[in-house]
Amino acid sequence: CLMCSSSSVIHHFRKLLSSPRVPARLLSTVSINHRLCLSSRLFSVKAMELDATIITRSILEMPELIQLGKIFKQRGKELRLVGGVVRDILLGVTPKDLDLATTALPHEVQQYMKEEGIRCIETGLQHGTLTAVINKIHFEITTLRVDEAHDGRWAQVRFTDDWSLDAMRRDLTVNAMSIDLDGLLHDYYNGQEDLKARRIMFVGDPTQRIQEDYLRILRYFRFHGRLARIHDHDRATIEAIRANADGLRRISGERIWQEFHKILLCGPAVEVVQVMHDTGVLDGIGLGAVDDGRIRELTTVKMYVQHQNTLLASLLHTEQDVEELNKHWHLSHAEKSHCLYIVQHRAADATQESAENALVDKVPALHVMELLRYQGKPHIADTLQHWPVPVFPIGGKDLSSKGVTPGPRMGSVLAALRAAWVASRFALSAAELLETHLPAALAAPVAKKAHVT
Repeated sequence: CLMCSSSSVIHHFRKLLSSPRVPARLLSTVSINHRLCLSSRLFSVKAMELDATIITRSILEMPELIQLGKIFKQRGKELRLVGGVVRDILLGVTPKDLDLATTALPHEVQQYMKEEGIRCIETGLQHGTLTAVINKIHFEITTLRVDEAHDGRWAQVRFTDDWSLDAMRRDLTVNAMSIDLDGLLHDYYNGQEDLKARRIMFVGDPTQRIQEDYLRILRYFRFHGRLARIHDHDRATIEAIRANADGLRRISGERIWQEFHKILLCGPAVEVVQVMHDTGVLDGIGLGAVDDGRIRELTTVKMYVQHQNTLLASLLHTEQDVEELNKHWHLSHAEKSHCLYIVQHRAADATQESAENALVDKVPALHVMELLRYQGKPHIADTLQHWPVPVFPIGGKDLSSKGVTPGPRMGSVLAALRAAWVASRFALSAAELLETHLPAALAAPVAKKAHVT
């Protein structure tokens, strides 16, 4: 190929792809560097138009990866890039993580790293996963395995040296590909074809894949929202999801939220959530109270909001819904308080003045800005993004110097002075408040619950 003109390569490659007799595995023998650089000219799928050659070479030419490759090769073992890194390379996206698989057993990997003086972390040794750290770069290395004795979330594993068996255990075809360190793509289940077609498919039988790990239902919807055509769902897949949605009740709330928040952030989140509602998935993850009205609310809010907590709040009816969901999902304090604030205040019209007041009252800025965006007022949020929040200039010591003793009277006076300061839009100085407004505040009756010590 290197000696052929690009036009000649394209001509013959088109003929190869168009041949009905060419098995999918034959395509996996073509150098990925050539396949990717041709992709924009051969295929019209938008996701494949990015030229990933530079990304591929930059990864394969990493000195640290080359070093690892030599270590395994010298010992007769194979090492490949697998899973999400391969998917991202084919999409022309720089991968966030560098996941590798190997034919070496876990104890062998540990021994190799020890012999070479490379730091090795036992990331998930029971499942054959170790992390090698070279120059502060983390490479997660997992021994090829077959998952056995599933309980719907975890599995007992048996190690293997068969790459196709390892690919078979993975959830989706687009996540089941591998690239060896010579740059060859190995695709056992037509993952590249599905990726080009923007199609999300389980590896093999969808029911079997789901029942091995029910969390795969949410992973299906996450990747569908990210990569697939909006309404293009395989019928057998949807029926398998519908039949097994109740299995999601076995999954921890933390893992559910970890997946669901990514679904909320994807572009077609509304359409994805609607399918999840129609297949019973929302009920299976603790969102059974979501109805068409809440989904319409999400539709409106999604136009202005890209924060998962705010989007989640749009699906919840009441504060009680937030509390009940929190019992199952174990939201962080920040996540729970965020949702509660949106649910409590979304009915009242938020203005710049009310937002400023909230900020002065030390309501978290994120809550205030997200409420504005929730109500379709991103321009106000943008205006206040860098607003210097004024600080009330009067404290207990100032009043003590004027003869006001700590207690209900001081609390009442401070509240009156603060109200006057807010009414001035924070313009009154400490001197002006003490000289002009203190006498009236002292003459007023003590406000209930006002107490400062």
